[in-house]
Amino acid sequence: MKCKVSMRFNKEVDFKKVSIHVGNFAVTAAGQKYFFDFKKTNFRYVYDVVYEDDTVFVLYEGEELDLEKYPESLSLVRKLDKVTKLEACDISADDATIYPVGVFGFVIESTYFYSENSTDYIECRSNDPDSPKKGFKIELLSDALMGYNNMLTIKNLINKADAVYQEAKEKNYAVDGDTILTKQITSINNDGYFSSYIFKSIVEKWQEADTLQEKKQVERMFRLFCGFSLSEYLKKCIFETGEDTSYCREKESSVFIDPSVTDEMKNKLQHLEDIANETSDEIWDDDKENGTSEILKLCDQLADKIHTYLDSANSSKARNTDIGSSKNTKIYYLYRDGSNYKKPNSIVVPGRYTEEQIQTIISCLNEGQWFVPHKVGFPEEKFEEETEAEHPWFELYACDFYETSESPQLEKTPDEIVQLFLQAKDNWLDLSQMI
Repeated sequence: MKCKVSMRFNKEVDFKKVSIHVGNFAVTAAGQKYFFDFKKTNFRYVYDVVYEDDTVFVLYEGEELDLEKYPESLSLVRKLDKVTKLEACDISADDATIYPVGVFGFVIESTYFYSENSTDYIECRSNDPDSPKKGFKIELLSDALMGYNNMLTIKNLINKADAVYQEAKEKNYAVDGDTILTKQITSINNDGYFSSYIFKSIVEKWQEADTLQEKKQVERMFRLFCGFSLSEYLKKCIFETGEDTSYCREKESSVFIDPSVTDEMKNKLQHLEDIANETSDEIWDDDKENGTSEILKLCDQLADKIHTYLDSANSSKARNTDIGSSKNTKIYYLYRDGSNYKKPNSIVVPGRYTEEQIQTIISCLNEGQWFVPHKVGFPEEKFEEETEAEHPWFELYACDFYETSESPQLEKTPDEIVQLFLQAKDNWLDLSQMI
């Protein structure tokens, strides 16, 4: 079996000065996770029309399975056509300042086929015109790589935020990862919660998670308790850690809610915040003072300012509104294409959902998170131009159900919507979408 991996690093890789190390690989095939590695490896730059002379792209080539290390990998040959996603791709450099930021191509080739009439793996006779088998080749598309690349983004953010955190502890900075998270927690649960090593505990929990699914569960739990994503928190730790607390005090004291600001204006501000967050997530940081690095900092600060303002505006509105009037639910769900470009979606539905109803809905989703909105009557907003990275799946989590006083967009009771999800379970894709 052979494997080719195209990987992008954060900066130039000079093979004369830097050594590349390979740990192992893992994929999910037929619902089972398989680890594998190769005895022969080779690295070279990827040169093509788009990335000509770009030495941040490296092509890994491995061949001859290491069956002594992973004997069960032999059975993967039989299930290559059932590979659904990349779970692990342990490629790194001996220079800590150089690290992978994304897998852009993953191809597995086998010159063997499995005989259904025996227990043998038979080599294909490609030079024999009468041979019925010519080998097998599987290329993982962007949606199969998406989960691993998202994990890689969080991993790199953790490494950078952890370095800033260690420096903050050594220099006794007033603002660090702990105080930033404490401020966020107390803002949504004002009971004086505080711990001096929250940051380290969260980072270690994410690092200890073995699979992408386990890491995703840690990220979901973080969002559930804190009200914002783990990646947003890590970026705040990187950019806000320091000796001076005036930046945080300024944000707290400078929020003024003008009653003339309409809901339409707030929606535009929310849209601007979403764009700033998407830009921060998707544009490469070149670490240059006059490059994208400073632009990304401004995007983070803009998104943070808008978020603080809208939180205060919504809190103010809630204090002046009868709580009993908030009887509807706003469900947020996300479209993320294979290139990791994101499009937030939402719908307001009548009534409030019990924990049992929410869990029933989540249990109907593909792998506990993917669904096709139009199958349950929800709107779908993707990108205007179709690309190869497009797919039908949207993300939905248990923490995405929020109480609201907004008017419903769909006249269906909670029980009726739960029933729609139950009917769509295991039948999300039409036949035309599976071909």
